[in-house]
Formats: sequence, C-alpha cells, structure tokens
Amino acid sequence: TIYPGAEINAKGITGTHTITSLAYYVTVAPSGGLTNFTLSIGSTALASITVQPTDAVSQVYFNAGPTWATGTWTTLTFSTPFLWDGVSNILVDVCHGADPYTGTNGRQRTYASSAGSGYITQDGSGSLCSSLIGTALNTKPQVQLTFGAPPSCLPPTGLSASAITTTSATIGWSATTAATYNYDVRTSGAA
Repeated sequence: TIYPGAEINAKGITGTHTITSLAYYVTVAPSGGLTNFTLSIGSTALASITVQPTDAVSQVYFNAGPTWATGTWTTLTFSTPFLWDGVSNILVDVCHGADPYTGTNGRQRTYASSAGSGYITQDGSGSLCSSLIGTALNTKPQVQLTFGAPPSCLPPTGLSASAITTTSATIGWSATTAATYNYDVRTSGAA
C-alpha cells in the first residue's frame, strides 16, 4: 500500500517525523487468524501500485498471533520507529504466514485510491512473503499513523568509505533533510 506524502501533508503533518505505530479499523476480524503477521515500511517515489515496488522496506512490527477485534481500531506499535522525511510517499508492506483456509482473512475500512494497494494470494502454496504483487486494487486501507518528534541527531544515509590507506580515507554520506553534521577525526578514544 502506498500513502502519498502530499496526502499526509494535507492533514497538517509536515517536516521530518518518526512514525511509531499504525492502526487499522477492522470491519470483519479474520476467522483463521493471521499468523506470523509482519509489517514493513519504507519510502518510495511511486504514487501507486501500477508497477512492482522495488524500494527497500524495514520490518517495524511482528506478531506470531495477533488479536483482531471487529468494529475497532487495532494499533500495531512498531519495535523500531520509522524515520519519515516529511515528503516521500510511504510504502507499507504487510505479510502473514501460510494460514490454512478457514474462512475470511478479515476486512478493514478502506477508501478509494487508484491502484493504491495490491495483494497476492494462493491456496496451499506456503508463504508468499516477498512475492510480486498479483492484483492491484483501487482501494487501500484507512490507517491511523502515530507521528513523533524526530531524533535530536538525525542519522545520515548512504555512508561510504573509499580510497582507504593506513593514513587516509575518503568518507561520504547523504545528509538527512534539514540536518547539519559535525564530525571528529581522531586516532583513538571516544568523543
């Protein structure tokens, strides 16, 4: 599922934030459970699921046997907050284990969105996690995201070291939005 940064900005959330949880409004609880439920999140330039996302996502939530209740929000609190730059579209990847077919996998409140989400399913095939999306949908789950303040020291991305010798190295990184960095050069000891 893709949630556009502009859609979030329009709700008054701007600038770099951490996202610490995601909640789904469950309209029909899954009858067979959703074992090994995993939620991963990342940033993407894609606006819809018209092509297979190839962006990196990081696992932020896992529950071997989550509990879902009909007619209420179910909040999934992240084990590791996701650092959102306040601009990028957010890619949410959900996967669950190879559950035997016992009835509905549940339903959540959705809203219209052209190719906003996608899925793949196949009976008796085992886990399809990391598989290509089979079907794009013109709806996506309505979610509640919990935003927090960004860390006081934003980590740089794309760290690299090259031309390493016994006395020198070339160090590079990409600055996180609106961040400034100080660095120390030393032969030993801590800052």
